[in-house]
Amino acid sequence: MTVEMNRVRELLVKMIHHRQRCEALIYAQSHRTLARSAYRFVKIEKVMIQKMAMLLFKQDGEQFITAHNTGYDVIEFDDYNEMHAMNKSMLKDIKSLIKTTGDTNLTALVSYWLAALQIENDEMHKHLPTSES
Repeated sequence: MTVEMNRVRELLVKMIHHRQRCEALIYAQSHRTLARSAYRFVKIEKVMIQKMAMLLFKQDGEQFITAHNTGYDVIEFDDYNEMHAMNKSMLKDIKSLIKTTGDTNLTALVSYWLAALQIENDEMHKHLPTSES
């Protein structure tokens, strides 16, 4: 094999590896699955906020969300990996709240929502593209 053919082979192998890394981003099914999990996570989160605002603060959930929505200074996630990492952080914060609250009714309620959020985050994790060297 000549030097040029070796370089061509190396380039093709590099392209194959690049293609493997891109596949998860280009297949519509992968995006739909991730998008569904992300959508369900956010939907559960919204319902949780609405219900807890009404229950704990006697405030309409939509109004509570609107009152605390900055609308600016919000940095969007770059990708699903970043969202998943932030979801994990928030779930950790919720678990911490459960451990420190002395109210068994609140703990039971929050545990229910935590389980639903955890299921969606785990589902998202299953479909995240993995990085390969």
